[in-house]
Amino acid sequence: MSAGNERSLNRILAALVVWGAVLYLGVKLVGSTLLSGEQSVDSYSSGDAVEAPRPGANQEVVVRGVDPQRAEIVVDGINFFSGVLKGGETLRPPVGRRIEVALDDLTRAVVIYNGSRVGPLGKLNAGRRLIFIDDAD
Repeated sequence: MSAGNERSLNRILAALVVWGAVLYLGVKLVGSTLLSGEQSVDSYSSGDAVEAPRPGANQEVVVRGVDPQRAEIVVDGINFFSGVLKGGETLRPPVGRRIEVALDDLTRAVVIYNGSRVGPLGKLNAGRRLIFIDDAD
């Protein structure tokens, strides 16, 4: 076998090994995501039922924990909640003109504003401070 043929054969073999490794990692990644039951942020589970605002409320915010995380809720400059929001815990701050919700990770909580689930753009597992202002008056 000539040196040129041997080199070509080695390149083809190396390309097949690399392609196989990429394929294997892709299948592992997609398979682990599908088998883990993770849902995209836009999907709703049965526990994420969107609730209608209380009668007479101009703006209402509901924060429901999925997994434990630090959270802070301030209503019109007054601290309503500051601490660890537990999974399954629901917070309903009083109606106010300005409601601020600070969360470390939006994938570990559900935020509902006036009956609609809030899903900000960008990296959802980054800390966020959501500010809801009632400007109807």
